[in-house]
Formats: sequence, C-alpha cells, structure tokens
Amino acid sequence: MFTISHNATGLALVRITHNELPETKNLAYFDSQFHKSIPEHIRTYAIDPKVANKNKLRKYGFHGISYAFITQAVAKHLDKPVDQLNIIALHLGSGASACCIRGGKSYDTSMGLTPVSGLPGGTRSGDVDPRPVLSLELVQFIELTLPTAWYFIILTTRASRARRVRKICILPQ
Repeated sequence: MFTISHNATGLALVRITHNELPETKNLAYFDSQFHKSIPEHIRTYAIDPKVANKNKLRKYGFHGISYAFITQAVAKHLDKPVDQLNIIALHLGSGASACCIRGGKSYDTSMGLTPVSGLPGGTRSGDVDPRPVLSLELVQFIELTLPTAWYFIILTTRASRARRVRKICILPQ
C-alpha cells in the first residue's frame, strides 16, 4: 500500500506464478511484519487517538525482511539465543533505516507510516520539518499574488513569552 515502487514487481511475480503454476500456493510476507512487536507507546503518533485509529495512522516500519535476517545472522554469529539479542541494526542502501532490536524483536524503527520517514534514501527525503516547506509555499504564494516590485514580510518567532524577535526580509520580484 505505501511502497508503491515495490508493489508492482511483487504483484507481477504473484500473477506470473499463479498463471504458470496454478496449483502452487502463493505466500506473502509483508515487509512490515517484523515490526508488529513495536510497543503501542512507540508506534503511536502524538495526534488525536480517534483520528489515528480511524485512519490507521501509526508507525508500521519497513525493511523487516532484512532485519529478520540480520537478527538471525547476528544471533548465530554471537552464538546467542535470538530472544537475548539486543542490537541497533542499520539497513543501508538506496533505501535506509535504523531499527532497535530488543530481545530479538523490533522495539523501534526509523520508518513510520510510510518508508519516507526516517533516514534519507535514493528516492526518499527522510524526515523533513514541515515548516520550511510551508514557508517556501508562502513565499511562492506571495510572489504569485502581489503585484509590487518588492515584498516585505515580517517573520515573527518567539524568543520567549515576554518578547518577540522580528526580522524583515525583502524579496525581489
């Protein structure tokens, strides 16, 4: 649903297998399955719980197949039971993420509702503070709508509750 670039290839393989080998069962293992163990207080966004639940807005995590393999491989290498393994693992490539594995299970991951959150990747921005995007859109809106040669914008930020710092930006047309 969220990794559109991956879904087309996966669905094509299912269709080919189904057409060429109709008696064969297809088994899907979703990349987010490894992260089902993330505790509720970590996977829950700091938004209205009713809105979050209604819209299934929560941290799902991705690269789970990779992390499942890493968990098994590291436990074997350390000659340690998986349920006693506590590591921070990284999946680095065109897509990148980090995962806290506690007791052999996902405890937290840098990816959230979609693979876009977290670390930047080849086609992903990673976490982006929305303010610069909104500010840029405001500046572009003003450039498109005001007919004057110069625009004066007063940006206000709170340095403290008692005083405000004001900056004036002059943007040429």
